[in-house]
Amino acid sequence: MTPDPAKKLIYTGPSMNPTLREPDILFVFPYQGCKIRRGDVIVFQIPGSKRIGTHRVISTSRNGLRTRGDNNPETDPYILKPDIVMGVVDYIQRGKKIKRLAGGSVGYCRALLLRFNPFSTLSKQALNLLYPLYDRLSRLGLLRKIPLLRIQPQVYSFNTRDGVELHLFIGSIPIGRRPASQKTWQIRRPYRLFIDESILPD
Repeated sequence: MTPDPAKKLIYTGPSMNPTLREPDILFVFPYQGCKIRRGDVIVFQIPGSKRIGTHRVISTSRNGLRTRGDNNPETDPYILKPDIVMGVVDYIQRGKKIKRLAGGSVGYCRALLLRFNPFSTLSKQALNLLYPLYDRLSRLGLLRKIPLLRIQPQVYSFNTRDGVELHLFIGSIPIGRRPASQKTWQIRRPYRLFIDESILPD
């Protein structure tokens, strides 16, 4: 159950994946004089545009708010004034389920964890050199034979224009997907080392 009143919007685009996914329904509540917090997911009028944006607040100051999509590599180029903020997304509906969306310091920390990549400190050249070894180990499945290292991810399905797309999650962390137009799974490194793809849905 969500408190009323709330403005409902349909989310589109990839910039807030996987926190938000098209076509999630957003429940947007006006701040009504409350303080906008770093970590809140807000809906706002994009400066210089008629379009509406939905991103996370990453800093607040006297000059305004800085925002960034959880799936974007860079901070938004504009500074927002609080008066163009329509409200905060406190709840989302995905399919038939309604869940609360973390904001404030908890939401900010979750967004940082989503952007964490264990390979981020390595150069692309090093990753390319290591890939044959990684691919070989993944195919052999040696690490999956160790019970403590075996991972049981959750599978979620999403209706897209091309059909049903499947996604793999460990908790709230997305680790892979199977596009509707394909029959093979795309699993992020290093998770293929620990997941038995043969038991995943086709």
